[in-house]
Amino acid sequence: MYNINKLLSLALFAVIFLVSCSTNTTYIYRNDTVVNYVIKQGKPLPPKEWHCYNVEEEKICIPSSWRFVNQNRFFFLAKPPVLDSQSFVVVLKYNIKATGLTVNKYLRETYLQLRNDTIEKFNGYTTLKMVYSNKEAYNSEYHTTIKNKPYTTFSTVFEKDSILFEIALKAEKSQSAKYQQLYQDIVFNFYTKNKLVFTVKDKVNQTHEVDLSKL
Repeated sequence: MYNINKLLSLALFAVIFLVSCSTNTTYIYRNDTVVNYVIKQGKPLPPKEWHCYNVEEEKICIPSSWRFVNQNRFFFLAKPPVLDSQSFVVVLKYNIKATGLTVNKYLRETYLQLRNDTIEKFNGYTTLKMVYSNKEAYNSEYHTTIKNKPYTTFSTVFEKDSILFEIALKAEKSQSAKYQQLYQDIVFNFYTKNKLVFTVKDKVNQTHEVDLSKL
């Protein structure tokens, strides 16, 4: 039997590792509905430039130049071939039935931890709930600063077969456009149980900007 508070602490530690921060900023949110919005699949991955790892029932593809990190805190962790220790890609995985976690609880606690952290300055975020015909996903961008250097973290949180996943990539803001495309390639080439989670055929029926503090 899992200790929920202990598990949430581990989940939040993972989030702190991704985007540690604090802020007193007030944010304004809006609700929009978009019909027939098509998510574009990431480009086909050149075999010489990408490497795919089989981890349990998942396949995770990252650039071949990135370094896989052998550790036991996260489901999967890798870093780019740069000296910046704050940049990485991470995949988190939790059994919902065993842990009692939900997407809303995870995102809400993530938000609270971000607001209370003091390591990084929190400059703002956006979170969009994407409603498909057969699934939902929460896509977020977190903006932080460490020692006057701004960072952007791209994050996708979703449920699949009673499992909660988060796929996230953190990089310097100055390179965010480049890394956003790379991040999309990772997300749109993520497999679980030999099936792509997101495909070019997916259509978003609705999208809503979410206030994480109110989940």
